[in-house]
Amino acid sequence: MKKTNGEPTRRAELRERIEAYLDEGRQCSQCLLLALEDVLGLRAELLSGAARTLGRGMGGSGAVCGTLTAGMLALGLAYPSGDPEATPGSLARGGPAPAPHNEFLDAYIPSEPPVFARCRELVAWFGAEVMARAGSINCQDISGVHWDRPTGEELSRYFAPAGGLSHCVDLMSRTAERVAELVLREGRRPDYRLS
Repeated sequence: MKKTNGEPTRRAELRERIEAYLDEGRQCSQCLLLALEDVLGLRAELLSGAARTLGRGMGGSGAVCGTLTAGMLALGLAYPSGDPEATPGSLARGGPAPAPHNEFLDAYIPSEPPVFARCRELVAWFGAEVMARAGSINCQDISGVHWDRPTGEELSRYFAPAGGLSHCVDLMSRTAERVAELVLREGRRPDYRLS
């Protein structure tokens, strides 16, 4: 395990936990949420069961990567509904809104929760991480496996040493670390310590 000043790095700790959850047979989305629950204290146990359906790209369809969608769910856990830090005057499509001028319209254009900005940061970061190699944020492109109809050759490449699974585990740990950084940057969990 990598060390910094005698302490394991956050990414190494997250990776170790992700690998342990994979060994239990969990999906990528569950592994990311549970690892973040372990190190940030997010209450993800119930959500983890539901997140199983995000694995292999939205229920095995090969669509959007479960690691990215689980990262978004983890951000949502860190910014609970009804958070008093909502950002009034920020439209759902982004950017500051002009000063209120129409009571009717102002009532129907919702304020943007602060977590949306963090979600956009995560999506931009994730896209930059995977686009050059995979060409998309879809699981089947990242993993190299068409999960709805995998071939033996695809699965052999994926499960080979240093194959697609190894790449996915690395992507999960980097994504979990990025989510933790976004949460901690806001001071959402100032008491964070590796166990």
